Amino acid sequence: ARIASLIDRMVRDDFAGREASQALASIGRPALPALIAALDHPVARVRYWSIAALSEIGDARAVAPVLRALEDADPLVRAVAVWHLGRWFERQEVREAVIGRLDDPSTLVRGWTLRRIDASRPSPVCAGSSRPRSRRCATTRFIRWPSSRVRMC
Repeated sequence: ARIASLIDRMVRDDFAGREASQALASIGRPALPALIAALDHPVARVRYWSIAALSEIGDARAVAPVLRALEDADPLVRAVAVWHLGRWFERQEVREAVIGRLDDPSTLVRGWTLRRIDASRPSPVCAGSSRPRSRRCATTRFIRWPSSRVRMC
């Protein structure tokens, strides 16, 4: 009952959503099934705060549902999913799915994808180079999308 009421609180506003997300994360694994089910909630705020809680819990069973959130109709949900998938960025399927969002139609999602890739880099220099990495350094290729061209060192 407490888990369901916390998920219901996420509907109100972002302040309540953040508090509920933190409380659900502190409950941990017992909240996992309800949080995964909440990824199908009709209110986007519930979906993105559920992603945040799942990431904080860190259970591997959350990876596939959060990856599915990358296809959500709401760009904010997709951006939140991209960021929080950093929890599991060492997994190849997660890295590939996140990098795939560089072609997302939303500039919000593309921007958070670049931030996630950059934040997940272990080294302060580009691979195979002694020069400092740029803010947008992610891999050894060019990525293009309609409004810009980003040099990936």
